[in-house]
Amino acid sequence: MYKQSHHGLLDLSAEIKPLIHKLGISNFSVLTFIAARSGEGTSIVARSFAQAFAAETGKKVLLIESGDSENASDPGIVEVAASGGNISEAIINIGSGVYVGPWASSAQGKGMSGRLIQDKSFWQSLSQNFDVVVIDAPALQTAPDGIAFAQASHLCVLVVEAEATRKEVVQNLHDTLTTANAKIAGIVMNKRKFYIPERLYKRL
Repeated sequence: MYKQSHHGLLDLSAEIKPLIHKLGISNFSVLTFIAARSGEGTSIVARSFAQAFAAETGKKVLLIESGDSENASDPGIVEVAASGGNISEAIINIGSGVYVGPWASSAQGKGMSGRLIQDKSFWQSLSQNFDVVVIDAPALQTAPDGIAFAQASHLCVLVVEAEATRKEVVQNLHDTLTTANAKIAGIVMNKRKFYIPERLYKRL
């Protein structure tokens, strides 16, 4: 279980070591974070994990953001790959071993998205420059690419907004991913509230 920090990111300092061990990430891996609905905090969880993982292991992490790009005029990874360019043109180094890039920044890029997701050679090519790829996938209700990302990944993690997402919604996401043969590593309960002082909660 992870708790929200005052800065918007999640405090994974205490949980990152057991999480890394549980996920068994030792070789090059692609890891997808996905929720059933928009607004459950997938982007925050994915970025927080990428930064914490890089800080803890010293490995290079590429964070792929599938949401709408802040600057649609800049090419996304899909657009660069389609033009035969190097994806370094679409990503930026935000420091501490973490690199971030938008998946697709145009309607044309989004139209070509599915084909690139299914290209195994593309994902393998990323292992030349990165140790881990973390995907901030679109929610199940938003776009089919979310399931496609999960299928292309070694592992996927479900993001659930605590006390807001109904059990049936989470179960549907789980069943949909299972039917798609995605390997589910676990669930992150985001925006969890502590109703007793946290220092006392930890002792329970």
